[in-house]
Amino acid sequence: MPSSATNGGWRYRPESNPHNPEPADTRTPSRLLAQQEAVERLLARLELMPDDYREAILLAKIQGLSTGEMAEQLGKSREQVSLLVYRAVKRFRELLDAANT
Repeated sequence: MPSSATNGGWRYRPESNPHNPEPADTRTPSRLLAQQEAVERLLARLELMPDDYREAILLAKIQGLSTGEMAEQLGKSREQVSLLVYRAVKRFRELLDAANT
């Protein structure tokens, strides 16, 4: 397995490409801008959702709360929270699909 020394350590080079330079940094300005635009599109779609759906997505998917934690915070049963998250995610996907067609 060919390798080359870089910065005092060894870095793997595939056998099919042992002498070519390291791959360019993937965090190019154009990629960063594209990622930022994608996040902005997602946030815009999130703003179109009803408040309870938006809150459910933020708590479950962004803050990473469990169903039990969400139920306690929202004053709902775990079953109600599960159904709310399911419906919120389903609606969010519908909004994303509509925007992409």
